[in-house]
This record gives sequence, structure tokens and C-alpha cells, in this order.
Amino acid sequence: MNFKVCLPAKYIPDNTTVQKTVGGQSYTLKRTLRIYGEKLQELTSQETVYLISSAGSINAYPETREFFVELGVGQLRDIEDSLESHT
Repeated sequence: MNFKVCLPAKYIPDNTTVQKTVGGQSYTLKRTLRIYGEKLQELTSQETVYLISSAGSINAYPETREFFVELGVGQLRDIEDSLESHT
């Protein structure tokens, strides 16, 4: 059984499909971007997540931004355990 929940990005696993709180388009959440060209560029930030659309557009957001995500019971328990260990 999956649940659709709204969570800050910092609690959402990398490569998870998410939706913005407004609109229904799906995105893939990433914490690192690799850009290949003449030289490899890697973008990583502790406080930033990247949403990649199916069309290839990329948006950057703070990790505090909330997104909708579908998670199973086990994944929700893992997040709950993580929250409890930080309090």
C-alpha cells in the first residue's frame, strides 16, 4: 500500500518521482547533476535539490521545499525513524 504525502525534499530519497504542491506534473528528484561536455561538471549542494522533468528541464529548489511523493509503509517508517533520531 502506498500513501501520497507532502514532505520537505531533505526527507525524500534521491531518484524518487515527486510532484510540486501546485500542478500535477511529475519530476525526478536528484541531489547531484552531471553535465557532460568538453569537461565534466558536477553540481552538488547540501541545501539544494534538482527536479528534472520528462522533457529534460531542470529546476533547483532548497531542500526545505515540500513536494508530494508516493511512499510505501516501510519507507514512511524509515523517514519516521530518521526524524526521531534527529530530535
